[in-house]
Amino acid sequence: LNSYVGGTVSRRPLYSDAGITPLTNPVVADSLGQITAYLDTSLVYDLVATTADASVVLWEATVTNGVVEYTAINDAYLPFDVGRINVRNYEISGQTDWTTAITLAAAAAYASGKALWFPADDTAYVTDCQNFASAINIILDPGATVQLMDAATLSSSYLFVFRFRASNSSVVGGTIDVNRDGQDRAAYNTAGGADARSYWGVVALGTLATHIENVKIHTKVINAPGYGVAFQYVDGYDCDVEVETSGSGVLLKDADGGIVRRARLVDLDNADWEIYPHAFDAYNCDGGILNNIDIVNQKGYDIASGHSPSDWFTGITIAACSNM
Repeated sequence: LNSYVGGTVSRRPLYSDAGITPLTNPVVADSLGQITAYLDTSLVYDLVATTADASVVLWEATVTNGVVEYTAINDAYLPFDVGRINVRNYEISGQTDWTTAITLAAAAAYASGKALWFPADDTAYVTDCQNFASAINIILDPGATVQLMDAATLSSSYLFVFRFRASNSSVVGGTIDVNRDGQDRAAYNTAGGADARSYWGVVALGTLATHIENVKIHTKVINAPGYGVAFQYVDGYDCDVEVETSGSGVLLKDADGGIVRRARLVDLDNADWEIYPHAFDAYNCDGGILNNIDIVNQKGYDIASGHSPSDWFTGITIAACSNM
């Protein structure tokens, strides 16, 4: 982080304390990209953040009387306090499980009204469901993934990665991964029997104006019911997803007045399932627009194997709905 006298290229020091001990200029960030520094609020500073070799400018800011005016240069690198809470700032050294870090970062996001941010090309492994009881906006940069760990220890018979319980919540971008592809749900059998689990990617329950945009969801779990994304008792949903699953793709239940902008449902495979899954279900919904529902590579039981047609897939089910 380079610090200059405002409007010039002359360097102005930042301090490690209240104006006594100057830092090197530029100041070198730690392994999380964090810097702690003091400045004189009576002076004007120009701040320029760059990569370590100074070849790429990440962001710029002018500080006048302690007020920061920020200029975005590269949106993949934002200061901690500009609209987003970086979950990595709550990382515990050596951690493999991000559940606690996400909980702490979410609390900071609630308190500040900022978004919860997962940086690009990073995977956050969690061992428990992320249950958001207050309104929150989640941003996953390209390549960012939130994935359930193989040895998850969960207290609920409904397994999900994200569940929204408050209105005006959203998740944008990235990948939500219930588990590594094709693993049998017996590997998660920590509460009840193997039949006690159903697996969900993202669930919005009893909310208003829940927004899911450009999110990829993987829910390939053998011998388990569940949906990639579900809106239940949600008014004003907005959905744009790609679901890769061995089960059901999208559920709208008692969900009114929303829009599905895009639902791409890929590799739906009924092999090894005990119940019949559907690609896209809408039940008891009033109002709503369904656009661009794309069902790809759908497979079901062969009736010669002794299974009845009820074990097969249905593509799109719309039942007890009006004005849709």
